Amino acid sequence: MGDPRNVEISKKLEAENEDYGDLIITDLVDSYKNLTLKVYAGLDWFNRFCSEVQFFMKIDDDVALHVERLVHFVNTKFQRSPNQTVYCAFGDVVVIRNNSSKWYVPPELYAPSTYPNFCIGATYMISAEAAKVIGEKTPEHPFLYIDDVFYTGIVAEAAGIPRVNEAQIFFNWDAIKDVTCDEGGVPYLATMYEFKTPEALFKAYYTLQGIKCGPWWRALLG
Repeated sequence: MGDPRNVEISKKLEAENEDYGDLIITDLVDSYKNLTLKVYAGLDWFNRFCSEVQFFMKIDDDVALHVERLVHFVNTKFQRSPNQTVYCAFGDVVVIRNNSSKWYVPPELYAPSTYPNFCIGATYMISAEAAKVIGEKTPEHPFLYIDDVFYTGIVAEAAGIPRVNEAQIFFNWDAIKDVTCDEGGVPYLATMYEFKTPEALFKAYYTLQGIKCGPWWRALLG
């Protein structure tokens, strides 16, 4: 968490941290253009204190996550890949030059017209070894305020770290009734995002819980 510059919110954050001890709080102003710095603070903390942990997961607060399903795919897919890997859904690589857009980037900050393949920032997973390399290589690159492009695109590409497009797991539709499944019959979808209220987030989570393999997929599995 950054500093919200709001007394009431700060008190609530302090109370949650006292109750659960689940927050890393920095003195950065909590703003969109500081997200790159916030992610770096998280990566740095992970690399310093979580040496026995296999993966770093970046997830936004508007994302619904089915934890058990994601753990299943960590065990059956991600752990079988090379040690230095990022798993995610890929974003659009075209650089936005429209200065009215939230994702506008002027040529003086980034000259090419396209980015390297990068992960949509709502949620992605980085292996511990990849997180270490990205953290080490970050100071070598000019700052860019679009954090997902910066870390999983520009820095990862320069460091030779592959990104694996697992869009069937890290997805963003808000209502999926019929999805594909793995060979064990487990639905691939583990995350959905862009839910702006607690009520919408809970609804999305229950939608994730209720997802079953489609009839044609069950027939294929036998």
